[in-house]
Amino acid sequence: MVKKLIPHICIILSVMLLTFYVVDKFNPGMNFVGNNFFKMLLVLGGIAAIITAGFLIAANRK
Repeated sequence: MVKKLIPHICIILSVMLLTFYVVDKFNPGMNFVGNNFFKMLLVLGGIAAIITAGFLIAANRK
């Protein structure tokens, strides 16, 4: 059960991080994240986590 739940949690958290990045891009006054380097790391980490979770979900369905 937990093995099937973790990839979904990973996708949800990654989408949240990407949403925070987009909101911060349009409204820098909210200052969700600090500098450009950290922002890019968040985007790359979020995309990597979504891809990894997608592969895990596909493997769990087999």
